[in-house]
Amino acid sequence: MRALGALLLVAACTLAGVQRTRALHFHRRCVDDALAALRYLDAELCAEATPLPEIFSMLAQRRDSVLQPPFAALAEKTAASGEGLGALWSECWLRDTRVSLSKNERLALARLGAVLGRYGAQEQARALRGSIAFFEAASARAQKRSADGARISVPVGLTLGLMLAAALV
Repeated sequence: MRALGALLLVAACTLAGVQRTRALHFHRRCVDDALAALRYLDAELCAEATPLPEIFSMLAQRRDSVLQPPFAALAEKTAASGEGLGALWSECWLRDTRVSLSKNERLALARLGAVLGRYGAQEQARALRGSIAFFEAASARAQKRSADGARISVPVGLTLGLMLAAALV
């Protein structure tokens, strides 16, 4: 019976390490997808070819993106609501819990709401490029944390499980 308990402890701690690794990887994907979406938004706004609600719809159709649900909600709200585009944008990033972004990353996206759809293409592009620079740095940090976490989390979980199992047996 003790051996089964010890085995369960080792498995649970190892799975906790695996889950931490998966969470770090998902965060990295969210940051990378936000960066790609900002670059796409910047390119479309610089070309002045597509209105923002259509850009949101295009981003919502990207099935490979983990940010597809927030963009789908944003596209739906901009089509159905008379509320300002900036307020909808900010609310979307501050309230959507399906996306793994830090508070600072959410705030960086939300700050764009004050500019998007309100000012000319130059001002919007400047704000977008500032956010792109922020997310490039965030992407580098997330990539490093994801790699470090993958290398550390599972072995630490396994070691903790073995230590607990040894204490139990």
